Amino acid sequence: MKTRKIILLSAIGVLAAVYALQLIYQGKNNVRDDVLKRKADTIQVAYKNGTGYTLRKDADTWRLDGGREADSYAAGRISDAVQTVKILGKVSAGTDAQRFGFDDQTALTVSASENGSVIRTIRIGKAAGTAMQTYILLDDSREVLLASGDLNGIFGKTEEELAAKKAEPTESGESGENSVTR
Repeated sequence: MKTRKIILLSAIGVLAAVYALQLIYQGKNNVRDDVLKRKADTIQVAYKNGTGYTLRKDADTWRLDGGREADSYAAGRISDAVQTVKILGKVSAGTDAQRFGFDDQTALTVSASENGSVIRTIRIGKAAGTAMQTYILLDDSREVLLASGDLNGIFGKTEEELAAKKAEPTESGESGENSVTR
């Protein structure tokens, strides 16, 4: 064999070995669902500016502070988003929180509790390249993760937006939502 072929084959072998080592040590960055084993009975959402809301499970109904009933659809989405977080991958080791929106006034902290003990904490930063992906810090980890879904849209509501809307009765006694006025 000629020297040139030997060098070329050796270079291919070295590159294949480097690629194999990268796959072994880097690990696969698979999409995974991080699912809680326990169900939260209290979900507290706090904005960086000090405002926020708390949802408490009362039998089959979610209630806001003050005992007002929460909209079942919105509360169900919040509960599901806390229960299962779809993680698309690790973005950073957590040294640059400002870059991912954790220092902004729009940053959220979501704490889920069961019987008074915290079972999950999600710090939500800004939306990623698309609105359907969000940067998060999960539980006590400093790693910035990319999560699937518009978590700012799900959790970033006010108490008024979460409160269940009651249909006002009309003069005829019907509940205005299904009546037709001609």
